[in-house]
Amino acid sequence: MNQIVRNLQHRVDEQTSELRRINQQLQEEISKRRLLEERLRASDQLLEEKIRSCEATMRATFEVMTDIILVINTRGRQLTDIDILPTNPICFYEPSTDLISQTIEQFFQDKTAKTWFKKILQALDTKQRLNFDYSLSFEEQEVWFTATISPFSENSVLWVARDISDVYDELRLRKLAEERLQLLERAIAASNNGILICDAQAPDNPIIYVNSGFERITGYTASELRGQNCRILQGSDKEQPALEQLRSAIAAGTDTQVVLRNYRKDGSLFWNEFCLTPVRDATGCLTHFIGIQTDITERKQAQIELEQQNQRLQQEIRVRQRAEEEIFFLVSTTQAIAETDDFHSALSIILRSSCETIGWDFGEAWIPNPDSRLLECSLGWYASEPSLEEFRNQSLTVKFAPNFGIPGRVWLCKQPEWIEDISNQPCEVCPRSNIAAEAGLKASFGVPILFNDQVLAILVFYKKAASPRQRHLVELINAVATQLGSLIQRKQTEEALRITQEKYHSIVENAVEGIFQATPSGQYLSANPALARIYGYDSPEDLINSIQDISRQLYVKPNRYKEFVAAIEANNEVKEFESLVQRKDGTMIWIAENTRAVRDRAVSKRDALASKPSAKDEQKGKLLYYEGTVSDVTERKLIEEALKFEQEQTKTLLLNLLPAPIAKRLQDGENPIADKFEEVSVLFADLVGFTEFSSKKTPEELVSILNIIFSKFDKLAQRYGLEKIKTIGDAYMVVGGLPIFRPDHARSIAQMALAMQSAIANVNTQIDESFKLRIGINIGPVVAGVLGLNKFIYDLWGDTVNTASRMEGNGIPGEIQVTTATYELLKEEFLFEQRGRIPIKGKGEMTTYLLRGQNF
Repeated sequence: MNQIVRNLQHRVDEQTSELRRINQQLQEEISKRRLLEERLRASDQLLEEKIRSCEATMRATFEVMTDIILVINTRGRQLTDIDILPTNPICFYEPSTDLISQTIEQFFQDKTAKTWFKKILQALDTKQRLNFDYSLSFEEQEVWFTATISPFSENSVLWVARDISDVYDELRLRKLAEERLQLLERAIAASNNGILICDAQAPDNPIIYVNSGFERITGYTASELRGQNCRILQGSDKEQPALEQLRSAIAAGTDTQVVLRNYRKDGSLFWNEFCLTPVRDATGCLTHFIGIQTDITERKQAQIELEQQNQRLQQEIRVRQRAEEEIFFLVSTTQAIAETDDFHSALSIILRSSCETIGWDFGEAWIPNPDSRLLECSLGWYASEPSLEEFRNQSLTVKFAPNFGIPGRVWLCKQPEWIEDISNQPCEVCPRSNIAAEAGLKASFGVPILFNDQVLAILVFYKKAASPRQRHLVELINAVATQLGSLIQRKQTEEALRITQEKYHSIVENAVEGIFQATPSGQYLSANPALARIYGYDSPEDLINSIQDISRQLYVKPNRYKEFVAAIEANNEVKEFESLVQRKDGTMIWIAENTRAVRDRAVSKRDALASKPSAKDEQKGKLLYYEGTVSDVTERKLIEEALKFEQEQTKTLLLNLLPAPIAKRLQDGENPIADKFEEVSVLFADLVGFTEFSSKKTPEELVSILNIIFSKFDKLAQRYGLEKIKTIGDAYMVVGGLPIFRPDHARSIAQMALAMQSAIANVNTQIDESFKLRIGINIGPVVAGVLGLNKFIYDLWGDTVNTASRMEGNGIPGEIQVTTATYELLKEEFLFEQRGRIPIKGKGEMTTYLLRGQNF
């Protein structure tokens, strides 16, 4: 009995202790909630004070405004209420109290209310701001307002109005006079041609006026044409492409210019250059079309004859074009070289200009040292990308003797030399072939610079692709080199520069690229026809007169012109500066600009003989204007964006399937991919009893659980720098030491195995299951690769893989079984327990070990 009493007393004590603990927790929770309520009350008070302050500020702002501001609610689009007072009620000529909660129908005349209601609905339907003028009658006086309606909710708009009565009548009369004057001026200006006027508001746009020139060209009288459509001149020839352009312009009410085949009254054909111009009234409503026609039959016939002559000259032009391009390159390079201050600067210019012209990647110059026994690398050089700088640094440490390497052989024989691929040449031929191969350089050729049969320097060029000898490139660069050696013949240089300048002006007028000069403030000084075509203008004059502010009228991005100017200020020039611009018709295109700043400077006697400023003077002097070229790169940008998207999609997909180095090799075209690795670590893991477990779960539950487990394993593989190979059912395979070898692969695979056991224990706790992992590890050589044409998978083969699989298959649930090779490699860092010799299928008896932990 005493024992029972003691037990009861013990239970009472335990329950009392538990109640005290719960009571203490409740007291702490009550204290926390009281503190939180006090903070919330303080926050509410502060918020109310801020709201009252903001409201007072808004009211004060509205009271000083002279505009009328209303908020109008349509209430289901049947009734319009004025929900707030106007800012300045006196502008309505009504007391403020008369406006509160009134509808438009109650306050305004029926016609005015309907007009307002239509405008409100239009703004709500389009969800766009709407501007319009309207008038109201107050005390027999008409008052004009200009209003802006801005929708701000589904059924409400903000109405802002201003009294413009003082200026409205004057503006309306002025606009009417201007429209009449413009119509008269256009008719007078084109009086030597045929002129017609059509009624744009009448059905079928009938002709209402033709001048005598129109009668003379067509053979019709004014009375015969009045009331007719212009189709009377087309006869049965109605399938002309220009007619569709004309119809579109009429439908859109826009200007257009077309060339048509028209027929006179007697049926004879004449070519008609027809300009159509819409005429609008003061409200912007289309009222008339003015057409001006020019009989260009003789010009058209001459054009056809000219086209035939051009076709005969095309072959000759193609032959001469290449020669002219080379001549232009020679002369422009000579100009730049003539303006340099020293020999090394001249070499830099010729290397850059040559590489950019012929499309090669790297250029350097070798010059004899003071005693002319060895060749040293010049300070002048050029590289198309920063990654080639290491190759340049190697050049600075090398010297060549005569007949040694490309520079030495060119020095000795004074003749150009070409090597198709230096990366596969022996060191005897190309001492730096290995270094060039590491830099990705292959094709190479050298050219001497001679003066009076003396070698001044050797120019050596490299390209990142093998290339057979191209005679015209060697000849071109050799000619430039000869020009560099003969700079002292100043008269010859001056003559060449004069020819270049004459050719330059011809190139500007006939260039495919746009060429321009513009002021720093953003106005065009000059433009060629190509630039006008790119921007959609009829002529250079039309472009120059129409665009008064390049930054505002041309560039789509507001600050883009400022960025353009900043780039020029930084380097005195920009190259391939790409921008989105707006053409005259509103369409948008991408352009690339190459522009330099032209400055006023003190001209030396030497510079007076040159056509361009020297490099030293480029950043000096007052800025006069910008000059440069413009190319339409819209198609290239679209292709680049599409290609970039496709490449990103492909790269993402491959990286989800394959290791990054293998994916890159596959993208580079290597297939099949097969590599041998002398030592890697292979791990197989299997969920014990998962097959039986899966029979009790739905497919969705089964996949969800596997996803939880394998996602944790994937994160572990990333943590330890290992490569997941695949999953098969409930089995997981991971490997260390490939595709890039790492010396700690065995340690990382062991650490992951231990972490996988911990991870499965956490999963069991999370989902209330009792899974166990059976893991096997082996170390040794394997063959790895990618096979097939689609559904790629990176896989392993070899005895090492099979043995690792046997370690897992013959393992113990919840344990990590490893081979002797694994044990010998890791026994100093990890804890193992010898399991003993066990039979292994295909291997006989093997001594295995169980991995228990890691030594710390």
